[in-house]
Amino acid sequence: MVKPLFDSSAEKLIFDYLTEFINTEDYSIHVHKPLRDVFDELQPHKCNEIFEQFCKLNDAEMFSDAKSELSHFDFVIYSMLSDMPALIVEVNGTSHEKNPSHKNMDHFKQFICTKNDIPLVPLKLYKSYKRDEMKAMLKASLEQFHDRYNYPVFCDTCHVRMNYKKNSKNGSFFYSCSHPLHVNPNNPTRPYSVNEDIVPPLLKADV
Repeated sequence: MVKPLFDSSAEKLIFDYLTEFINTEDYSIHVHKPLRDVFDELQPHKCNEIFEQFCKLNDAEMFSDAKSELSHFDFVIYSMLSDMPALIVEVNGTSHEKNPSHKNMDHFKQFICTKNDIPLVPLKLYKSYKRDEMKAMLKASLEQFHDRYNYPVFCDTCHVRMNYKKNSKNGSFFYSCSHPLHVNPNNPTRPYSVNEDIVPPLLKADV
């Protein structure tokens, strides 16, 4: 049997609303992205250590990398400028509260996102929710990302997160690469940087 793209009608609605709110000219929305495709440390030959670290910190039952391979993020928002993730959105129904295995994986997803400075927005949706309630919940959850400081910007060359800084001389803002070897070609004593306006906003202005 052929499997549909979305796991539920609620998930499809959230996707439709994301396309309304996200600046899709500069960011792409990826559906059901496997964890191992988002984080390099979850490749099969690398992941045992990160699973052990998670389980120790959370007093959780150890699970295998097979579970990670079968698990996915519902929506991963990628920057077209850097090809790196800026935001992850999860749609969780009642099973995520009742099923211990689901809860454990949800905690792991939050752990790996926090470790890599990627914001994760979990939406708790129930069958009783109406369309306008879902839209309002998503909009309220996304409003914080109008602030550039609340979502990561990655260097398009070395793929490390850039620091968002203020120019003390003129008050403008810029992004500075945190990689120690990536320097400004015009001034090797300073890190590589780009002006704020080079990086497009994540959300549409009217959200």
